[in-house]
Amino acid sequence: MRVIVVDPFLSDLSGHNFFYNTALCAELKKRNIPFVIFGNKDSRLRIDGFYPALESITDKFFLAGNPLASLIRLTRAIRSSNAKLQRSFFDNPGFALQEGDVVFCHTLYVFEFFSFACFLRRHRRSFVAKDCTFRIGLHFRYVRSSRTATFVLGMLYRVITKFMLAPLAGSVIYHSDGRMLIPEFERLLGKKITLSSMPVYPLRLGAGGGSSARFKPDAYKDAITLSYIGGARYGKGFDVFVSAVERLAKDRELLNRVFIICQADVQKNVQPKKDTEAVYRAAARLETAAKAIPRLKVIRGSLSLPDYYSLLLESDAIVLPYRDEVYRVVTSNIFVEAVIAGKIPFVSQNTWMADELSHYGLEKLAFRLDADDIIAVIAPALDRLPEYRAGIKQMQTDYQGFYNARRLVDMITAVRGRQ
Repeated sequence: MRVIVVDPFLSDLSGHNFFYNTALCAELKKRNIPFVIFGNKDSRLRIDGFYPALESITDKFFLAGNPLASLIRLTRAIRSSNAKLQRSFFDNPGFALQEGDVVFCHTLYVFEFFSFACFLRRHRRSFVAKDCTFRIGLHFRYVRSSRTATFVLGMLYRVITKFMLAPLAGSVIYHSDGRMLIPEFERLLGKKITLSSMPVYPLRLGAGGGSSARFKPDAYKDAITLSYIGGARYGKGFDVFVSAVERLAKDRELLNRVFIICQADVQKNVQPKKDTEAVYRAAARLETAAKAIPRLKVIRGSLSLPDYYSLLLESDAIVLPYRDEVYRVVTSNIFVEAVIAGKIPFVSQNTWMADELSHYGLEKLAFRLDADDIIAVIAPALDRLPEYRAGIKQMQTDYQGFYNARRLVDMITAVRGRQ
C-alpha cells in the first residue's frame, strides 16, 4: 500500500496545510508506509516525496474583479488544473500508479473538488484497474451571509458526488473531522461520512516542543498572555479582535494584567476582495494601536512550525473570534491544539468550538462576536483561570486520545468496507 496525498494548498513551511501534512507524513514514515505528496505548483518545498504539481483554483476565483471575470478565471483554472493532474499522475517519469494506492485529500474547496472529480471521471478505468481507494475530506458547507450561495454550494456537492463520481462510487470514501458536519453532509449527499481525526504535529506540547523563540518581554513575564494566532482573515474575526484590543486599551486596570500577542498574517488569496480590504484596514489599526500600547506585540507574516508552537506554549489563553456563519459546524486546528496544550480558548458563540466547550461545562468561555462582549467575557475569566484550567484538563485528555496522526493513518489505511 502507498498513500498519495493530494493537497493544492500545500505551498510553504507554515500554515495549517504544512502542519497537517508534516504530522501525517511523520506517522507514515514511522510505519514504513510509502507516500507521495502532490502539492501546489508554485511551491519550493524540499521535503520527501513532494511534487509541486497542483493549482489552487479558489485563489483565481477570489482574485477576479466581477462575476464574469470570476467565471472565466474559474474555467481556465479548472482546465489548467486538470492538465497538471494529468502530468502528475500519468505523464510523470518519477511516478506511476501502483496496485492498491490510496489517494487522500484532506482539504479541497468545492472548485478544487470539482476539478479533481473531472479528472477522476476521465481516468476512471485506470484507477479502477489499479484498485485505488479515494478518501476525500468534506469540510466546507456554508458561504458567509448568503443562503443562495450556500444552496448552490450544496448542489455542487451533490452533482460531484452523485453524478461525476458515480462510476467510482465503490472506491470513494468521504470523511470529515467535524462531528456536527457529518449529519449535515449525510443528509445532503445520502452517503455515509466517516469521522476522521485531525493530526497534531508530534511535538511534546508542554515539554518544550517549540523553538527557542520568545514573544513576551521579561518585563511582562507575570502578565496573562492573550494571543490571536493564525491567518488574519475576516472569517476568523481578525477585525473584531483588533476592535477588542482597542477596547481593552481603554481599560487601564484590565490592560495592566495582560500581555497581548496578535499574529497579523494577511492572506489575501483565500478570501473575497472585500474581506481582504476589511482585514487590511484592521491591520493598519493594529499597527497604530501597537505604537501606543507597550503590552501589545504584533507578529507580522507567517510563523515556522517550531515558532508557532513556541507562541502557543507561551500563551495562557487563545482568542478565536471566528464568525459563526463560517465556523458554525467547521472545525479549527488552532482550537484543538490549544486544548491539547492545556490553554484556555475564548471562542465565538454558535460555533463548533463553543459546542465542544459546552460538553465540558465551559460555556462561559464563549462570547458574542462583539468587541465589548469579548472583553466582558475575558475580564472575569482572568480571576478564574485555575478553575478553567482544571475544566480544560479532561477535555485535553480526551483530545489527546482522538486528535492524533495515529488515528488518522489508521483511517487512511483501513481496508474498504472495514471502517
